[in-house]
Amino acid sequence: MSMKVIGNMSTIGYKCRIIDHLYMTDSEAAVEGRAYKLSTRRWTKAATTDRIYAICVKAASAGTDVLGVMEIVKAGDIIRSTYTGTADAAFVSGLEAGVLDANGDNVDAATVTGGHIVILAKDTVDATVDFITTKNFTQAD
Repeated sequence: MSMKVIGNMSTIGYKCRIIDHLYMTDSEAAVEGRAYKLSTRRWTKAATTDRIYAICVKAASAGTDVLGVMEIVKAGDIIRSTYTGTADAAFVSGLEAGVLDANGDNVDAATVTGGHIVILAKDTVDATVDFITTKNFTQAD
């Protein structure tokens, strides 16, 4: 499943914003469902405690000057993601310091400190979490 924006905490309603005019980092594939950040005006995968600027919505092969198709992650966006690793006892709803895995594909259930992911709900049957991030495209800290 990886990651997908499923809504926003705002009562105004969810409004998706797709960006498709920025390039991927050369030699880096765009992986659908992976979290990305900007680095030197290009998309690159977000890892562990990196800000989550966007989630890829269309895969693309690695190459030179390949455009990425990304959904921007805004303040209050609720993201559903699979989680991996052996869940720490503190990996529960309400955790405020979760992190991504090293590839930016999932939430790391074993690491419960040093991050900026706030777990809103956890489904142990499907191994998924709903979360918000306090560091994203519109929020630096």
